[in-house]
Amino acid sequence: MNKEAAVLFSYNNGLLSRLIRWVSRERFSHVAILIDNSIVLDARFPGGVKQRYLNYKPQEILWMELDMDKAKSCIGSKYDLKKFFWYAFRVGKPWNTPTQFLCSEVIAYASGDPNMYDMTPDEIYYYELSKTKGENAY
Repeated sequence: MNKEAAVLFSYNNGLLSRLIRWVSRERFSHVAILIDNSIVLDARFPGGVKQRYLNYKPQEILWMELDMDKAKSCIGSKYDLKKFFWYAFRVGKPWNTPTQFLCSEVIAYASGDPNMYDMTPDEIYYYELSKTKGENAY
């Protein structure tokens, strides 16, 4: 069942965050779902999809309609390294392992919006903003 959830968009100066932003040429390197004041559900390398303590400062927060049961069904899945490397080249069909997730894939899956599949955190952020402003940028 869909409900509004706080979705946190962030970046930091860590090596992996900088690498992701360099590869994607975008502002955000991470996206997560806020479960409560100190717990997020997200996908990270190497741990995969888990609920974790919020240990970073989100730069932006958007409220999105998400199916939290679908989001939680991702818990325990591995991090999708194939898809991560596809973003570096974006050649051909996305290199994807359907049972593994990047942070942005968890959001896309929980949203049920097929337009979000294969989007980066930045692309999801601007796509959601365009929907709330009545624009159709995608």
